[in-house]
Amino acid sequence: MELIEQELTRGIYRGIGEFHVFGQDAAATQVGRIVRLSVEQGLWLHAHVDVQALHALHAHDGRARVIWAHTGFGTPVAEVAELLERYPALMGELSYRSGIVEGDRLTAEWRELLTRHADRFLIGSDTWVNERWESYGSLMAGYRAWLAQLPKPAAEQIAFRNAERIFPRR
Repeated sequence: MELIEQELTRGIYRGIGEFHVFGQDAAATQVGRIVRLSVEQGLWLHAHVDVQALHALHAHDGRARVIWAHTGFGTPVAEVAELLERYPALMGELSYRSGIVEGDRLTAEWRELLTRHADRFLIGSDTWVNERWESYGSLMAGYRAWLAQLPKPAAEQIAFRNAERIFPRR
């Protein structure tokens, strides 16, 4: 917590994370302090969490603005939709998210969800290891391929407009 507070004095951060916490560990007092700090300072939490932890983060403060890393990896589409309805400030980040495409086509369920909630998703690269940087071009080409299967306004929101909206230039 001291490191987070110290870094925030620099005035350059827009969020905290990506951090990993799972299950009931997210209900811990220390996590609650981080959530409350993010709300007080208007910061986003970039949280690599499961559904139980996502609920726990919001239990600390329902105003928490969370970018859900990988949109839960394999959380069923219907459950993702329910969570978007329940938590109005929740954004889904789509790197490493499985099940969006089958072969080279968007699934019908994901097409519907991404179109209906285009304002709630972000593209991410998750370049956590060098190999991800080495394949960055093909990674982005893969995103462009399925984004092209969405209506253009929805594709643009997900590709870059949402990021511009939640992280405006200073």
